[in-house]
Amino acid sequence: MLAPSAHLLSLFTPHASLSLSSLDAQPRLIARNVSMDEAHELKKQQSSDLMDIEAIKAHPASVIHTNTVGERKGLDNAGFFSQLFWFWISDLVKTAAVAPLTMAHLGSLPEDSKCTPLMLRFDAEWSKERRKPKPSIIRALMAMFRSVMFRTGATEFSIKVSQLSIPVIVQLLLHWYASGKGSVLTGITYALILFGTALLFQGLIQAHNFMLVYKTGMDIRTILCALIYEKALTVATSERSGLTTGEIVNLMSADAEKVVFTCLMFHGLWTTPLFLAAAIYLLVDLVGVAIVPGLAMLICTAPIQGFVISQQHKLQRAVMLKSDARVKLVNEVLQGVRVVKYYNWEASFEKRLG
Repeated sequence: MLAPSAHLLSLFTPHASLSLSSLDAQPRLIARNVSMDEAHELKKQQSSDLMDIEAIKAHPASVIHTNTVGERKGLDNAGFFSQLFWFWISDLVKTAAVAPLTMAHLGSLPEDSKCTPLMLRFDAEWSKERRKPKPSIIRALMAMFRSVMFRTGATEFSIKVSQLSIPVIVQLLLHWYASGKGSVLTGITYALILFGTALLFQGLIQAHNFMLVYKTGMDIRTILCALIYEKALTVATSERSGLTTGEIVNLMSADAEKVVFTCLMFHGLWTTPLFLAAAIYLLVDLVGVAIVPGLAMLICTAPIQGFVISQQHKLQRAVMLKSDARVKLVNEVLQGVRVVKYYNWEASFEKRLG
């Protein structure tokens, strides 16, 4: 799963053919909302592109695209309780229950998730990173989202702690009930703590933390897509010779999407081992040596899981190569559609594309 994302990020290292070494000399096309077909046409008119880029650099506010369709009440305009209990999305859910959603039903993006503010923040961090001997886009992104990383990490850790506390509270509640000792107030307190922990951490906090992590992944995806799109328009032909059109399209679609899932699993890299260690300790304390068979089975299945994951990575890489080749072929067919028609090659290309 992480291999495509690593390929994507390696594109921007100083030693790659499409490096970011000339980003400061190249203005950003961060506000132009065009399709990939238009991008190919713009690439054919390189001289015209450079003139447009200079105009954008001189007057960036004149080309910023604003979505005026469906300016509905969204997350930015929602109050505290509306955000806390997700009331701001109620109208959208009610509309979706009776009719298909369209762009007219959707509000605008949050201001901090739009392309222009994101790229301005990234430019500031990247200018600092470029002063280092070996600049890295990963470090620039981590510096950009440092506060979000620590906040979501602390929240994820508290969620794991709450998950471990639930069986402990249940054990205390059962012990109080079986012993027959203690006041009724003690049992009510245990029950309220159990209910509050499940509602607060497993409900509200976990949902909001998931949304924040997913939003961060989408913001990173937006930045990477903007960088790839800019380089595709401004990179020299000699530097682009090592990449096909299919690979560039897949970088912006499939590979960039993997970054979102990487963000969702990021905190699990350090919270999961801690969670397993604490869970095993609690089980040993509760059931004693009876945990040995289950623990042995867990250890024995770990190599099998590692083998399955490695095979999955190999298959994923093979699929990406096939996808690159198919996109390249489709692009060649579209560019040479007249020749295909003249020579009656439709059936042949249909077989190859099928």
